[in-house]
Amino acid sequence: MTSSNNQQAQNFTFGEFTISVPEGWREFKRSEDTFVIRSVDDEEQVTITGMHFAKAATFEDFKTLCEQRIKVEKREIVEGFVEPTEPVKSGNSFDMFFSGGDKKTRRVFMGYLVCTAHDLVTIYLESPQGAPKGFGSIFDTIDVWLKINPKINPL
Repeated sequence: MTSSNNQQAQNFTFGEFTISVPEGWREFKRSEDTFVIRSVDDEEQVTITGMHFAKAATFEDFKTLCEQRIKVEKREIVEGFVEPTEPVKSGNSFDMFFSGGDKKTRRVFMGYLVCTAHDLVTIYLESPQGAPKGFGSIFDTIDVWLKINPKINPL
């Protein structure tokens, strides 16, 4: 499998999932519910987190989680913006995408939340020094991962 920028992809395993990323990305940190990878030049970082719920999450629960996430993002911004999409139902799951930037610190970010009945996965991409060329292309590869993953499969 190759990524959209024609670099050879490499795979990482996180829980039950296989994540394909462009060659050169490396594992930075890992715990039971968090997986962090960085680009070869350290200009981009992806954090993937998973949360399991004992009780099935409703769409209203998901909307509340999204609102809380956006509030946290806004608190971190010195001079900038956060633009979320509306949470939506996609088949048997819920999802929301958001992006933003901070003019003062030059940080840019994108996030994707997807929730099935008992699991919430957040994929968060950030670059602390502005958007490098191809910023966000990692989402193309992760999007493929989400489409083929039998457990999450929101798309």
